Amino acid sequence: MKRVFVFLVVLALCTFVFAEEEAVNDTDISVVDDTGDVSLSETSEEEYDEFDELFADAQDLEEAVVVEEKKTVTQTVVQAISNTINLKGHLTADLGLAGVITENDFDPSGYLNMENYFYIDVRPNNVFQFHTSIYSNIKSLSTPLTFETFYFDYLFLKSIFISAGKKGISWGNTRLFNDDDYYTKGSYHNTNIMSDSGAFIVCQIRYPWSTGTLSFIPMCPLYVISSGAIGYRSFQYAISYETVLFHSNVNFFGRLYDGHKYYADPLLGLEIKRTLFGFDCYGQGIVRMNDVTQCTNTSGYNYVMGTVGIYRLWDGFDPNFGFNVEYQITRQHASDNTPPWVHLIAFEGGIKRLGKSKNHKIGVTWHHNILDVAGQVELAYIISGIFPYANWTNGVKYFYEKADPLKQIQIATTISLDLGY
Repeated sequence: MKRVFVFLVVLALCTFVFAEEEAVNDTDISVVDDTGDVSLSETSEEEYDEFDELFADAQDLEEAVVVEEKKTVTQTVVQAISNTINLKGHLTADLGLAGVITENDFDPSGYLNMENYFYIDVRPNNVFQFHTSIYSNIKSLSTPLTFETFYFDYLFLKSIFISAGKKGISWGNTRLFNDDDYYTKGSYHNTNIMSDSGAFIVCQIRYPWSTGTLSFIPMCPLYVISSGAIGYRSFQYAISYETVLFHSNVNFFGRLYDGHKYYADPLLGLEIKRTLFGFDCYGQGIVRMNDVTQCTNTSGYNYVMGTVGIYRLWDGFDPNFGFNVEYQITRQHASDNTPPWVHLIAFEGGIKRLGKSKNHKIGVTWHHNILDVAGQVELAYIISGIFPYANWTNGVKYFYEKADPLKQIQIATTISLDLGY
């Protein structure tokens, strides 16, 4: 009796298994269509009718798939364009209150300053790239927009970098005496011999190799190009050779200011930079002559200038702080308005990541003419993060002279916007 009962149980199980297998063969739901929905491969007529009612908008689903495919193609095209063309910008603006204090007067006023750079970079391949930037500021709204840069980069023979067009070039390791804003032009010479390159169409050719980099720059003034009278005499030339000697960065450079007279106003310079005990130490010497044929006379020299500096930033812990100081001595050909000797000092220092939120910083700059006993001191206190994309900047600037110790004090408090887009 037990054997018969077991036999009947086994028979029933087999019947159930085969019935399930047949059902699976009749209705296969393992196929997934392009929309991600489960579809039927083989169904009975009744089952198809039921699913047909359930998915009565099947045609709409197919149209949705077509729209999605078009969007994907569009996204692909946009991505290809974005890989070739890069658009970005940088806006800075200051809005606040300011005042000027003199010995007998106080003149308060509002303050507004705004400037914007819009950059366009086009890179169709890995050897060519085009750059342009459009500059505008609130002080020149009555004039057309300015093309600050307009140039291309090209990699020639996989080793020579060529950059040509309107662009600014900066040469040199000095950090403070490459700014013309602090001293009168009669007693100061910029340590960046290419500081005026923005007024030229330049062709910068650089050839780097294992021991250094050779740079050569022919340049033609913009006003000459606009006049159409371009000749070999219109060009000026600059050259630089940078290498490493005795663990120091060494740079030899020079410039000819008159293309058809090698002896007229040539400039020669040498720079050395080395890191010692964590401090960046650097020095620069420049000789500019009036006439090479008169090098034995003081009248043959325009000026001889030497600059030394030291820089250090401690950023391994909070708060971060650092400083940069430079000293410059110049011997220049004396004239009625030009002193023969000039001694200048420049200093910048600051501390940041102060406060509970690490969003406070303090900075100070000092520029001083030793012989004239004149200069300016500027102190700034900045709090960031309390306004979206903006800082709260508070500053005071103090000007002094030997004959007038309290020449002028400028104060300001502004909301400073700094936004890249």
